Amino acid sequence: ILKRYIIIFMIARLRQMQFEAKIPTELMNKLNDLSDDIKNIEDRMLAAATDVLKPEIEHNLRKVIRSGYETGVLAASVSVKKKRTSKEKANIIYFKGSVKRTFKNGKTRTVRNNLKAAVLEYGKQGQPPRPFLRPAVNAKREAMVRAMEETFNKETQKYT
Repeated sequence: ILKRYIIIFMIARLRQMQFEAKIPTELMNKLNDLSDDIKNIEDRMLAAATDVLKPEIEHNLRKVIRSGYETGVLAASVSVKKKRTSKEKANIIYFKGSVKRTFKNGKTRTVRNNLKAAVLEYGKQGQPPRPFLRPAVNAKREAMVRAMEETFNKETQKYT
């Protein structure tokens, strides 16, 4: 009972306490401007990270592809697409296009580059994985964060 009484007393005292914080008008205006521009800043930060990662993916892809097996079409197909939903933003690195393949039995089939990239990364029955995406992300993680931080600092500098 005593604990409840103390807690109730403390809550009542906190309700009686009031404080006032005044934010300078200039700071308030800069914060409002920053909040209006934050979506553009996010886009630039994502683009900076993607610019760091994409060349590493292409480089790793060329390394894992055996000579004579691929023509380099997959490495040339690495592209960036902006994904925008109400909840999240992302720059997606994907492999655009497809290639017609002729199999040993003479049948021709169109194979999407996204599928070829997935098979290289994760393997399939009879074909071991030859990862190129994960090593690229691991190798460039710090550089991507640095690029995003630099972009953020550059973009927000005008608000300080």
